[in-house]
Amino acid sequence: MRVSSKEMAISMREIAAQIQATGDWLPSLAVMEAAQRIDDLAAIAKEMAGMLAHDWGLRDDCKACAMQKRLADLGVVV
Repeated sequence: MRVSSKEMAISMREIAAQIQATGDWLPSLAVMEAAQRIDDLAAIAKEMAGMLAHDWGLRDDCKACAMQKRLADLGVVV
């Protein structure tokens, strides 16, 4: 089962808060940075996916359709 990028980033922020509660700020900071990076990269991927849109509808030989499918499989776009 895959979760969306948004759900993963939210979960990572919750984990970072739990780590920070133990007083371990460096791992918490790293996890927060990773969550932000996931959000940033997902936003870029979603914007790029919009640039690939066309009317052909997920043909097997189309690179744009293949990328749309990969982004959907990763939970970046619906």
